[in-house]
Amino acid sequence: MSNTISIQQRYASIVEQASVCQVISAYGLSLFKKGKSWKSLCPFHDDRHPSLSVRHDDKVWKCFACGESGNAITFVQKYENQVLHNASFSIVDAMNKVIQICNLPIPQMKSVTDPKYQYIHNGRSYTESEQLLLKMMEKISQVSVYYIMQNKEALEYLKQRGMEEALIERMAFGILPRSQMEVWIQDGTFPLRDLEEAGLAYIDQDGNYQPAMFDRILIPIRDERGNIVSFSGRAIHNEDPKYLLGKTSPVFQKGHHLYHYEVAKRAAYDDAVYIVEGFFDVAAGKKMGMENIVATMGTSLSSEQKKLLKRLNCELVLMWDNDEAGKSATLKELPSLIRSGFDVSVIDLGIWGDPTIKDPWDAVQAGMDKKDLNNAKISGLHYLIKQQYLSDPHISASKIKSAYDALIHDHLIKTTFDQMIYKECATSKTDFSRKEIDDILQATPIIRRQEIHIDAFMNMYRLFEEDPNKYVNISSKINLEKLMQDAVISQESNHDDFLDLVMNEL
Repeated sequence: MSNTISIQQRYASIVEQASVCQVISAYGLSLFKKGKSWKSLCPFHDDRHPSLSVRHDDKVWKCFACGESGNAITFVQKYENQVLHNASFSIVDAMNKVIQICNLPIPQMKSVTDPKYQYIHNGRSYTESEQLLLKMMEKISQVSVYYIMQNKEALEYLKQRGMEEALIERMAFGILPRSQMEVWIQDGTFPLRDLEEAGLAYIDQDGNYQPAMFDRILIPIRDERGNIVSFSGRAIHNEDPKYLLGKTSPVFQKGHHLYHYEVAKRAAYDDAVYIVEGFFDVAAGKKMGMENIVATMGTSLSSEQKKLLKRLNCELVLMWDNDEAGKSATLKELPSLIRSGFDVSVIDLGIWGDPTIKDPWDAVQAGMDKKDLNNAKISGLHYLIKQQYLSDPHISASKIKSAYDALIHDHLIKTTFDQMIYKECATSKTDFSRKEIDDILQATPIIRRQEIHIDAFMNMYRLFEEDPNKYVNISSKINLEKLMQDAVISQESNHDDFLDLVMNEL
């Protein structure tokens, strides 16, 4: 296998060849045959009755009690991260482990925990001076963690917000007294320019360095490799502003990072990632046992943040605050995410009708858990239809039709499944029956688009037979898999036959 093969291709190859049963057995779990599947106790919750099932093809597993699921690679990573508490165990480590367990003829990859990979972010290597800056911030963070455990006022503030000491330690929250920072500035413990670059000092009007972010909850912000690139300081009194964020620097640009991404990426890959606004929302998620959670540090997603999320190959679950700003941001981001091909859902915190539940932390304090949140999850398209396209209390037939046409025009309804979501939403929001909704919509552009997809697919199939080289050249430039899926969907009368044709010939 060439070294130039992408991690995605290597991942797919491992999944295709690996035995899930062999992997599960390697961790000391017993399996027994039941029908066409295999059963085992689930290691991801307190399972008294075997709830974990391995599909008959030995490629997919799912626990029907806690809801965890995946393939051989995701099982290994979840087990290492959640059961063995090996937080540094990466997706690459999991892939190598599966290769080893199943004795696959696939070369292992160098772990991203290798020191030479440590100082790389978004494909750019940090300079030597930047590496020194990162190491300084790591040392300062460690000192701040020590101080917070001695600071009764800071601990009391956090405990009043519902955080136990164990969670404070997991979040690596800290605090720096002004006196300590003054000593560092005066005796030159750290380079003054580096302290300024880190947002921990500033130059006053007289040209002297002064401490910044002192006596605040100090929150480290890390890059995808786990290097601290900046800090945020949360006021514990009534100071204004409530949060101070480190200055933009060569190692930190707010829109280029997602808070907690370095941990979440391991739990989220090929599964789901929960997207929240702030640092304490991430803490709320961790309190509920959710490691696959990141914060945007605001109410928008930058193009760089979307690139980070794209790498995870997983469902995006938006869980921004239940206020006007959060709702507005959700509605603003959804169309772009859907059109970009993300599988996106929304957790609507307003579903319980409790005005006190404004963010994930409020949900935790109200006794909600991960299962409650997932019960409040709806598809992004459903949320968009309900909140924007069919938001009026009195919806006429013409409005149902015009909204539907607008969604198609905006490339938000693209499949018959999307069409079904719209019809279900329209039925629930109005007094019209499903049959009446069907009559209102009648023949729609989506059907025509699917017919075009069928023609395009069959033309590609003929090209495959007549000119394989030209086929390869063209297919590399189009999403043939998506075209194929749409073609299958539109052949509703003989779905299985058509699918067999596709799979056998291609």
